Amino acid sequence: MKKLKKVFTRNEDVQALQANVADYLVQLDSLPELDSHFIQDIGLTSAVDNIVPHELNRRIQGWYVVRQNANAVVYESSTVNDNPTAYVILRASATCTVSIIFF
Repeated sequence: MKKLKKVFTRNEDVQALQANVADYLVQLDSLPELDSHFIQDIGLTSAVDNIVPHELNRRIQGWYVVRQNANAVVYESSTVNDNPTAYVILRASATCTVSIIFF
């Protein structure tokens, strides 16, 4: 997130407002959900490990399935992930195509 550009003013109310907005933006910037990546049309095969690159270049905090084309449960595999900063290993109860937000 870009840093808030403060406007120079002698008005103390405006200075206080700018300081409060800047503090709030720092809090927002620390939310992992705002540092996310949306990946569409991920094909998942049932009953096998599916390696899915998340493109965050860090360990994921979590993920949301935001679209799927079949009635399937999607979950993280218990298989050890050798490169968690690059991909996540998912499993699905049925073959499906999903879109996921990784954060």
